[in-house]
Amino acid sequence: MKHSNAATCLARHRYGCRIVERLLEHCRPEQLREMIHDILAEVESLCLHPFGNFVIQHLFEHGAEDVRHQLAVAVLARMPKLSTDSRGLAVVAKSLEYAPDEEKRDLARALLRTPEQLMQMATQRCGHAVVLALARMEGQEGAEARDWLGKPESCQVLLASRHGRVLKKALNDQQPKPIAKHHSRVIAQVRHIEFRMQQPLLCFQVV
Repeated sequence: MKHSNAATCLARHRYGCRIVERLLEHCRPEQLREMIHDILAEVESLCLHPFGNFVIQHLFEHGAEDVRHQLAVAVLARMPKLSTDSRGLAVVAKSLEYAPDEEKRDLARALLRTPEQLMQMATQRCGHAVVLALARMEGQEGAEARDWLGKPESCQVLLASRHGRVLKKALNDQQPKPIAKHHSRVIAQVRHIEFRMQQPLLCFQVV
């Protein structure tokens, strides 16, 4: 199969994709305008490609806001297809991290409308990264995802799967931990010592 331009040929190459990634990292947007245009024209096939998907993920990380907007809109329009492919899921996860806020919420709402499919993602190698990115979002969408994942029936499914357990642990690790009682006693003792050390100085000042 012939590709129409050099940029997408490089993006599909084992080593060429890394060249495109470095260009995205270090070149100015105006220098990459034509290359990015060509990549956006073939966004669906690149999302599903073994090497091209890394270029799309990199573009989410390093692209200008208008580019990330176009990418997010393209991902949202192709969500049903991308959600059935491990490489596509990796792109969806990256979009939930780096898309502009409005498009990020649109992507989150689309995922939350299909809870059965979302639970299936949570137990897959690449899919659990999508669910984790969704649960880490701020706002209503993230809270809804966390509430859903915290239900007993959801926990049961997660704990029965290797990747579900990884997801569950990551969610637990990000929650604030209560201070243990012995830590509280140590903190109280330190504060008491600090107070006592200040007393002679205070007395001297009063005299």
